[in-house]
Amino acid sequence: EELISSFAEMQMDGRLHIDQNLDLTLSGDVNNVIQARRFTELILEKNFGFPEIRGQGSARMEIFGDPASPQLNAEFSLSPGGFDQFNAAFVEGEAELIENDFFGRFEIEDPAYRGRVALFTDPAETRVNVRLDRGLAEVILPALDIPAPLAGEGAGRFEFVQKPDETYEFQGVFSGEHIKAAGLDMYDVSGELNGDQESLDFSNAAFRYWDGRVNGRAFIHIPEERFDVKLEGEGLDFSSLSDSIRGLMNFQLEGKGVLGRDLVTGSYQVNELLVPPFQPTRSEGTIEIGYTAPDVNVDVDGKFLPGRNPVDIQLTLPLNE
Repeated sequence: EELISSFAEMQMDGRLHIDQNLDLTLSGDVNNVIQARRFTELILEKNFGFPEIRGQGSARMEIFGDPASPQLNAEFSLSPGGFDQFNAAFVEGEAELIENDFFGRFEIEDPAYRGRVALFTDPAETRVNVRLDRGLAEVILPALDIPAPLAGEGAGRFEFVQKPDETYEFQGVFSGEHIKAAGLDMYDVSGELNGDQESLDFSNAAFRYWDGRVNGRAFIHIPEERFDVKLEGEGLDFSSLSDSIRGLMNFQLEGKGVLGRDLVTGSYQVNELLVPPFQPTRSEGTIEIGYTAPDVNVDVDGKFLPGRNPVDIQLTLPLNE
C-alpha cells in the first residue's frame, strides 16, 4: 500500500496482527526525517532514545518483532542531512534499533568535512567514532563539544563518549598541512588530542614553524585555569620572516601552574645570526611567557655573542586573533 503524508511518500508492505509479531517494510521518499521519526514513534507507542536524524531523501525501513519492543533496521540517503550535532550536504547510512540499543553508521560528504561516523547509544552511554578523510577543525571539534582553539583542514580519528549525566570524555589523533592555533600558523601538524568536559590534553604534538620543527605537549584544565606545557624547537629560520635576516633558533620551554600567575620559562639559542649592516653573530638568553587575558606576554632577555650587547624584547600577542 502507498502511504502519502506531508513528510513522506512511501510504499508499505507487511502485516500487523493483534498479539503477533510485526513485519513491516516502508520504502520511498522522505521530505522530513524528523517528522517521519515522530510518526513512527507514535504508531509504535515508543520513544526512540537515539540522537536526532534529520534531512530529506530516500529511505527503506524494516520494523519487525515484538510490538512492545520492535526491532528497526533502516537504510537511507539524505541530501541535505544531519544527525545529532552534524549537518552535511550528503549523508548515506544505515541504522539499527534493538530494544534500547541504537547502532548507526554514516558516510558524510560536505564542503566542511568528509568521512565516516559510527554511533552507538544505550541507556548507559552515547559513543561516537569519527574517521575523517578531511575536515575543518573549527567545524568538527565544536560539534563534538571539544573546546580546542584550532582552525584549518586536517584528518584524524576521534572517539567521543557521553554519559547520562552529560559528562563526557574524548580521545583522538589528528594531522593537517596547515592548522591555526591561538593565532599561530603551524604546518605539517600531527598529534593526539584527549580530554573531557573540563580539560584538554595535546600530547605528542609536532609541527613546522618558521621552517623549523617544534615538538611537545600542552595540558589545560579550563575551569581551574591550570596548565602544564613543554615545548622544544629546533632550526627555526629567521629568513622565513624576512629575506634580509638570517639565523637559526633553538628553544626549550616548560612550565605549569595557574594562568595569570605562573610562567612558562626557558632558554633560546640563535646561531648564524645576520642582520645587515651588522657583522654575523649569535645570541642566547632566557624566555618568559605569561598570560593576562586576553593577551600572551613574551619577555626575552639575552645577549649577542661575542661581546655582551644586550637583547631585551617585550611582546604582547592577542590570543583571540
